[in-house]
Amino acid sequence: MLSRTLLALFLVAFALTSATLRAQEEGLPWETSLKTALEKAETEKKPVLICMHWAGEVACVETLEKIYPDPEIARAMATDFILLGTSPDAHEEIEVNGKKVSKLFRTVSCDTLVRCEQEVKLAYFSTPKVTVPQHIILYPNGDVAVKKTYIMKVPKFRKFLNDFMVDWAGKATLDLAGRMQAALKTVKKGKGDKRKAAIREIVEAGDKRTIELLYHVIQGIRKTKDRAFCIRAMGYEDLAAAG
Repeated sequence: MLSRTLLALFLVAFALTSATLRAQEEGLPWETSLKTALEKAETEKKPVLICMHWAGEVACVETLEKIYPDPEIARAMATDFILLGTSPDAHEEIEVNGKKVSKLFRTVSCDTLVRCEQEVKLAYFSTPKVTVPQHIILYPNGDVAVKKTYIMKVPKFRKFLNDFMVDWAGKATLDLAGRMQAALKTVKKGKGDKRKAAIREIVEAGDKRTIELLYHVIQGIRKTKDRAFCIRAMGYEDLAAAG
């Protein structure tokens, strides 16, 4: 029988893998309005990633067709963020499950994308002209965390998402209950047995969101040997080198 530690890790890994496969096969889970995106962000305690594109722009098409489908990027977008896509143009649509959707965005219609574009411009821009591709990350309260214009190739986009989530993990930790908050702080700054005990406490608790934050806290640890130590402490004794 699997221990609670390994079972919790397996369930989280399975959820992340499933999210990646869904994002690649069915398309990313774009929200249908800025309002619903922010409501969901507040409920799930996740940041909002606004992806602004124009179908007539080569860099935008490349981002949608080649960069977002990257497995690591698709997983991060589908699991770490609430997604909101925008586009100012009514471009080609396809039919999926009896519904007309954008060929580029795949899960929302062009009308929805245009409406979202107008909502985002009204809320976050003082002029109607927007440079694209553009990515805006919002905190759940709607405040802008970062804006990034122009195309980012796969490695740079991975780093963009990962760097934000490492920073986000530190801020999100403050919202957790006392014991889990203290445990994550110990993982970030503790040493040896104290760090190991904190990791095991988090994993044994089996809370999906806290374990996801744990991953990002570990990614933010500077020394490779310390990251490897944390991975071993999570139950992956044979993956120290990978760590």
